[in-house]
Amino acid sequence: SYIPAEQFCGEPQIQSDIYSLGCTMFYLLTGEDPEPMEPSNPRSVNGDLSEKIGAIIYKATQIDLLHRYSTTLHMKADLYECAKLYEIRP
Repeated sequence: SYIPAEQFCGEPQIQSDIYSLGCTMFYLLTGEDPEPMEPSNPRSVNGDLSEKIGAIIYKATQIDLLHRYSTTLHMKADLYECAKLYEIRP
């Protein structure tokens, strides 16, 4: 469930780790494994989560690399904005 399609086919990319991180975050927020090779939104399991965190994980777990975060810095920026909503200091 944590291996992206491109890595499964033997062609890992930088975004492959972003996919795996998104899957790990899904598990940490829901206690369930994400569906293999599917974009995952933890709000489908835990509706109490914010739309923003759901959108971040959904983007991180996109199958198409063009729709996934291109770098961890982009994902970090969105996570930081999400944390600011709850006044969580990184």
